[in-house]
Amino acid sequence: MKKKTNIADIKFHRYHDSLPENLVKRLKKLYPSVSEILSQSVDEWIDDFCCDMHPEREIKIWENMIELWKSSCKKYKIQSKESKKKVFIMILEHSVGNR
Repeated sequence: MKKKTNIADIKFHRYHDSLPENLVKRLKKLYPSVSEILSQSVDEWIDDFCCDMHPEREIKIWENMIELWKSSCKKYKIQSKESKKKVFIMILEHSVGNR
């Protein structure tokens, strides 16, 4: 009989106990732009980057995605929270090769 695992019990490997202050500052600068579409607090979001082997590289990817997202929303006059979230999900899926 297979044992079922509760998704809430899954723990991700942490490569870093904390991030260097320069990376934390970059994330805090980005957070206001995406806070309306993320379901995390800024501290939870920052903490997630401790699970990345190369957090600086991941932050650069997020900086690029957020820049593209903001310019796309502006260019196409996307204003609703729901539509902004859909655009961001498209960009995120594209960045991980799901499109």
